[in-house]
Amino acid sequence: MTRRRLTAWALVVVLAAPAAAAETMDVAAGDQPVVTVTDIVGNARVETSAIRIHISQPVGQPLDDVLVDEDIRSIYGLGFFSLVWATTEFGDDGVRLIYHVREQPYVETVQINGVEKLEFEDVEALVGIRPRTIFDPKRAFDGVAAVRDAYAKEG
Repeated sequence: MTRRRLTAWALVVVLAAPAAAAETMDVAAGDQPVVTVTDIVGNARVETSAIRIHISQPVGQPLDDVLVDEDIRSIYGLGFFSLVWATTEFGDDGVRLIYHVREQPYVETVQINGVEKLEFEDVEALVGIRPRTIFDPKRAFDGVAAVRDAYAKEG
């Protein structure tokens, strides 16, 4: 539910901005402003080029809300980000499209306590989270469930 709200919020920003800017830019009704620059902000560990290859909205073409939505989904689908959204800044020559990303936390160490009935190495393998990797909440949830199931089998 939260993910749906965040995506919808990001789309509202993108969809609402061109209509408001059309009045100030004297753009004919129905025309979208041309994207002059595409930027990516918020990434620290993930290379900009790795994100940029997932952007299909071309520079020099009219802003396409459907493409921006697809780009947001594609970038989020990389699994490196907890949040992805887009904003626009309008100028005299067109629109600057900005993709914002919030990276998943980085796992420095993994600490497992309270292992009694199972082998420590088995629990570590079931957890599936490794040090010096980007945190994946789904993998963490699945790992906890796997350990819980293993303990249930042991009684």
